[in-house]
Amino acid sequence: MISIWVFIVLGIAQGVLEWLPVSSEGQIILLGTLFGIENSNLILSIAFWLHLGTLISVIIYYRQEWKTVLNIQDKDGDFLRKFIIITSIFTGTVGLPIKYLLTNSLNNENFGNLIMLILGISLIFTSLLLRSRKYFHNKNKNLEEITFFQMAIVGLSQGITIIPGVSRSGTTITALLLVNIDSEEAFKGSFILAVPAIMGAIVLDLFDLIFMENSVSALVEEPTGIIIGIIFSAVFGLITMKYLIKIANNFDFSKIVLFLGFFILIYLALISL
Repeated sequence: MISIWVFIVLGIAQGVLEWLPVSSEGQIILLGTLFGIENSNLILSIAFWLHLGTLISVIIYYRQEWKTVLNIQDKDGDFLRKFIIITSIFTGTVGLPIKYLLTNSLNNENFGNLIMLILGISLIFTSLLLRSRKYFHNKNKNLEEITFFQMAIVGLSQGITIIPGVSRSGTTITALLLVNIDSEEAFKGSFILAVPAIMGAIVLDLFDLIFMENSVSALVEEPTGIIIGIIFSAVFGLITMKYLIKIANNFDFSKIVLFLGFFILIYLALISL
């Protein structure tokens, strides 16, 4: 049994890191390995379920937008419904194959080193994406001006963020900025897209639990810990969202992310000698 304190720490980390251009999932998996959780699929499942806390935070923070989206008779929600559906379809076409590739290929023996390798490379990739924004962001369009093709690009970009270490928020925000969406609108669009993405991951975890042999779900293995982790994730996500979004808008995180990526790769090289 995993200590409740581990889930509290992981929940707090998820609630804070979700809003930064550093993959919260990747950091949760890395923290899980450092806390001695050896089952790779269990760590992945914990990372997925802790996103439920930040999903709750997003729904509360953007409650007016979601009321509009869920009210089919409200024509003001037509664009957001279209935006969510199109991007989510393209996210699934990329994310599903990657998810099952990760689940089936990683084993307990080499999981720690392999995940650090993926995390280091992914952080460097995220840093390059963040630095590229200033070269392409020439216009300030509203989210409603995005085209079908651009929605597809954003959806495909979100799909690859299922890889541990690739920041979902950082990647989708960057993709929206690359198609010249205004910064505030890009943040809004990215976090709205978090809801179907997180719900999809949770549904997949439940599907694996019900239909796949030898599947591992944190909700079954550690139900109390997961519930506590989700609560802390939701509380800290809601408290810090407003302030961390402001920091992310006005502070260049690309250098920090790049440093973390190289630090992890150098550390991995040293321990492999």
